[in-house]
Amino acid sequence: MAADRGAVEVVQRQKVRERVATPPTAAFPVAAGGQRVKKPGRLQFGLQDVVDRVTQQPTRSAGALASEFPRMRFVANGEKALVSVEIAAAGDPASLADQLVALGAQNVSRFGRLLSARVPVDRLNALAGNADVKFARPVLARTRIGSVQSQGDFALRAPLVRPPAVANGLTGAGVEVGVLSDSYDCLGGESADLASGDIAAPVNVLKDLPGCSGAIDEGRGMAQLIADVAPGSSQSFYTAFDGQADFANGILALAAGGADVIVDDVIYFAEPMFLDGIIAQAADQVVADGVPYFSSAGNQAVRSYEAPYSAGDTGYYWGNGPYHDFGGTNGEFQSVFVRPGEDIWFWLQWDDAFFSADPGSPGASTDVDIFLFDLDFNLVASGEVGNVGGDPVENLYFFNDDYYGNGGEEFYLYIEIYEGPVPSRIKYVDFGTSNTIYQYADVVPFTDSGTVYGKAAAAGAFAAGAAFFGNTPECGTTPALLEGFSSHGGTPTLRQPDGTPITPVVRQKPDAVGPDGGNTTFFGSDTAFTSATPECDDSDSFPNFFGTSASAPHLAAVAALMLEKNPAATPAEVYDAMRSTASDMLVGGPDFASGFGYVHADAAIAQIEAPAEDTEPDAFDFEDVTVDSQQAVYSNTVTISGINAPATLTLSGNSTARFIINGGSLQSGSTTVNNGDTVRLRMVSPPSAGTRTATVDIGGVSDDWRVTNDSADTTPDAFDFVDKAVVGQQAVFSNIQRIRGINAPVTLTLNGHSSARFSINGGPLQSGSATVNPKDFVRLRLVSSPTLGSRSATVEIGGVSDSWTVTTEAADTVPDAFDFEDVIVSGQQSVFSNIERIDGINTSTTISLSGHSTARFSINGGSLQTGPATVNPGDTVRLRLISSPTAGSRSASIDIGGVTDTWTVTTQP
Repeated sequence: MAADRGAVEVVQRQKVRERVATPPTAAFPVAAGGQRVKKPGRLQFGLQDVVDRVTQQPTRSAGALASEFPRMRFVANGEKALVSVEIAAAGDPASLADQLVALGAQNVSRFGRLLSARVPVDRLNALAGNADVKFARPVLARTRIGSVQSQGDFALRAPLVRPPAVANGLTGAGVEVGVLSDSYDCLGGESADLASGDIAAPVNVLKDLPGCSGAIDEGRGMAQLIADVAPGSSQSFYTAFDGQADFANGILALAAGGADVIVDDVIYFAEPMFLDGIIAQAADQVVADGVPYFSSAGNQAVRSYEAPYSAGDTGYYWGNGPYHDFGGTNGEFQSVFVRPGEDIWFWLQWDDAFFSADPGSPGASTDVDIFLFDLDFNLVASGEVGNVGGDPVENLYFFNDDYYGNGGEEFYLYIEIYEGPVPSRIKYVDFGTSNTIYQYADVVPFTDSGTVYGKAAAAGAFAAGAAFFGNTPECGTTPALLEGFSSHGGTPTLRQPDGTPITPVVRQKPDAVGPDGGNTTFFGSDTAFTSATPECDDSDSFPNFFGTSASAPHLAAVAALMLEKNPAATPAEVYDAMRSTASDMLVGGPDFASGFGYVHADAAIAQIEAPAEDTEPDAFDFEDVTVDSQQAVYSNTVTISGINAPATLTLSGNSTARFIINGGSLQSGSTTVNNGDTVRLRMVSPPSAGTRTATVDIGGVSDDWRVTNDSADTTPDAFDFVDKAVVGQQAVFSNIQRIRGINAPVTLTLNGHSSARFSINGGPLQSGSATVNPKDFVRLRLVSSPTLGSRSATVEIGGVSDSWTVTTEAADTVPDAFDFEDVIVSGQQSVFSNIERIDGINTSTTISLSGHSTARFSINGGSLQTGPATVNPGDTVRLRLISSPTAGSRSASIDIGGVTDTWTVTTQP
């Protein structure tokens, strides 16, 4: 602390006032009267600095940018560098998502107004100039880190409910635990974990960290701890490091994918402190749907300041609004000690609406800024983005590189309103490495405030504090000792997500405490702990996983054991069982340091009642089968569901009926089945037409299965080959008949005249017999007699027969009478007669035309001709004349087989 502080305070105070006219940095423009004017801009928390650097060096790589901006997340995409950002949509979020994709952004995800994406650094300027963007900020988050078995498993007393301690004990079988962390298998260690048994089965990875930038696979470390406590459970994973919107969507995706319990260990610094943000809302949503949600409480202990905003003088520093009075004689400043080589990272919020939390939120109405000065009142760091209409969040980062004098440790923190009304409350949490925050004695009650916030403080989430496994009752320490870094709760909820103020609610956080510091195969660093209790001794070289990031998965795994015992247990029942059986650690009853105390798995599980025995399954259906011969027939496979205890299966009906359980051997009579078993039936169909039935009854629910022998039907429907009459000897073909009414092959036999033949489906002509199938086509052929008379053929198909006769008749070349109707026209023109069909002949006959020289005829619509020609039965004939150019008539006479008609065309005067 500075020597003789009180004596120099007046001088120091005056120095600050003098800086109103001469700001300590030229980076901030000054308006008339000395008031500060912020630079407009949508890029926050250092993104503009990235733009400036890329403008100077357009080819700067992702690695170089990551070295310069170590708290941001950059990945390489070919030669381009992308940065992970969160973007609040001023307009339609879906439209903005499309715009981001068009910019080349990757991994675009949206939840409400907030979008997460990886944006090419050379396109950040496009965000800055886009009116659809409210603000954009980098993704800033961290995990709660502080053939191997975690000692935390023993410290939880979980082995007492598992085999071999309990016959048919709990393992988490049938329960899926969803994990959210930085990454799962970016380091490529899952295969080794599976080989060693540290993870029982492959984890269903819905999404791993794209690009794996900075990945440490903390999610796989969590998966190992879960597998230790609940080795029979399955697991799934979704990265939580791709922005708040993607984190929230990841929670929903895990639940939709089948997760029965979800756990995370990630904090986004910009998550709201005084209301529920989008990640907290997603956690509450899955809890409402019946999925318990566990979250690491945090590792910031009480490294926080929280107090009502106490308005001091206006215009004290930059002159725009009242500063916050920390209290005491020199309350405009708070002394902060940052030793050389250490840093502070203050995340400041105030009671105000969050634009990103809800589509109906108006955003912040107040803009508050935070500043850090050295003892000579030089500005060394600040956080001063434009907040009005956006989110009420500022952050200030400072690393002490030992440049500053006066011992180089003490600095002054100053908080001031830039514009807007005075908020009711402010709070900051320090995520840096400095160990001490100093305040004057009369304001000590406002130091050491809670640091549990965000989704860990959600009403539906279970926030897990941490105790080193070696400091728990099972390892010889009663009561369990809270880790010094384990985050405390007590922060009030002051608003609805849409920004509406509510009566303050202080939620009990953390909920309870689990163990940390246990072994993994790869994650963490090795620390030695000697104990006479073998399960607690840690003399090996395996790394130890510390932090609430380790305690949360331990408790989530206990929840998996509870849900195996009773799959219908609600999140509230799971939470209450843990809280009510936890052993107190501090003062009697729950507190904001250790919650309800240290969790004991066996006691918590004992509080969960096993469900009432249910042996009545859901309805099942064995589908009836039809065959065409006697044979062994197998049913579809049915999976038994809806029971939680063995149920009796009884098969009755035809003596050939049998059942198969889970693909085993054929059985008859009765047996027992369990939930998830498969059942298949077998029966021999009747030897002839008929049906056999088997009835299966499972727990009082029954179904009949029928097997029908649909005997072959070889008698077709009647068919008719139409007789024909011809003139002279020729090959004559019948009409085509389609064979219907059979369901099996039948025999076709042709008898009759020696010239008779048949063809099937247009194939070659045959005599004798052949086989036809259902719906085949059959056609006959006979050669007619060279003299007058008939020839016949008889076809029999499946016992149904028909005779077809071809008769040779005498030639009839005299047609029926025909009539071409006279026509009256005006002027000269081509005139066509009506069309006449030539009937009454059975062979061809001659047609001839006489009369006016313009007369012509056409046959069957063909070309005009003068004849003579030949027409056949059924042909059509039409005449044509060119009418006279003057009044008068022109005629044509037509003779067909000796029958004549005259056609006249008259031109009117």
